[in-house]
Amino acid sequence: MILAMYGIEQKQEESQGEETGLATARALTMLGDWRLWHEEREEAMQAYGEAIAELNKRDDAQLQIARLFGEPVALPNLDGVRQLAEVEEPGLGDILLEFGVTERGRVVDLERIDDNEDVNQAQANRVMRQLRKTRFRPRFDAGQPVITEKVVRAYEVD
Repeated sequence: MILAMYGIEQKQEESQGEETGLATARALTMLGDWRLWHEEREEAMQAYGEAIAELNKRDDAQLQIARLFGEPVALPNLDGVRQLAEVEEPGLGDILLEFGVTERGRVVDLERIDDNEDVNQAQANRVMRQLRKTRFRPRFDAGQPVITEKVVRAYEVD
């Protein structure tokens, strides 16, 4: 389905003279996410590379690349399918966690950094266990996946 979306986006951009590469790059990023989530790392990195190449054709390439690849993104990155309830504002979440993400999209050095006594350790451990299992699209720098340290995210607990 994502490949079909990619084909449609390409044809639409060509026929409408739309912003070069933006929709195609988004579709390629979705394809890469799907592949990485399904343990197809090489194919995912190829799709991400193609997305970055599309964005590099734009005048605002650095801005667009930073939007898509400037920080790790939990997979799947689809509304209604996300595995963890992440909160935009760290102060509004039930639990605050700090961790790193490897260039392969794995969580490392995970620790709880909040002091919310309303969340017991068992609840926190469930969220942390789920986070350890979550695959991330890694951050990219100069077109290559890189390690990201000290990512701080807030989550809601059940």
